[in-house]
Amino acid sequence: MDNGLLWEQKIIDEIFLKNKGDNIISAVLESCKKKVLIVNTDNEIVYINKKTNFFLANSGYIGKNLFSVLEIDKNYIKKCLLDGCAFSLLKIIIKDKVLYADLAPLVFNSQIIGGLLVLKEKEDSFMKLLNYPTILTRK
Repeated sequence: MDNGLLWEQKIIDEIFLKNKGDNIISAVLESCKKKVLIVNTDNEIVYINKKTNFFLANSGYIGKNLFSVLEIDKNYIKKCLLDGCAFSLLKIIIKDKVLYADLAPLVFNSQIIGGLLVLKEKEDSFMKLLNYPTILTRK
């Protein structure tokens, strides 16, 4: 990680990793019924909630490259982390299982510091029939 990105990692560490018991954001993400992953701008996984950790069988994915853990079109991650775009219903493969993901940028002081992925095991049948991701926002 280059020096220009160190502040981003410190912010992510402060928000998601330290003092989990007192951190309202971590508490919300831990109570979420969905699987949640957070990546930094280097595509490294910096946060996994308990539901995701259980699904991944506690395999120690913190610090690993997102693309070594799951299959997802790199262009969507790039557009999220560089342009601030958010997407819904991205088809991903993780542990040989097809899931759908919503992807949104994490922004701090008008700078994109990472991305939030919410993984879902199924969607309603109409959305599955579309079989393509939906762009939610553009910067």
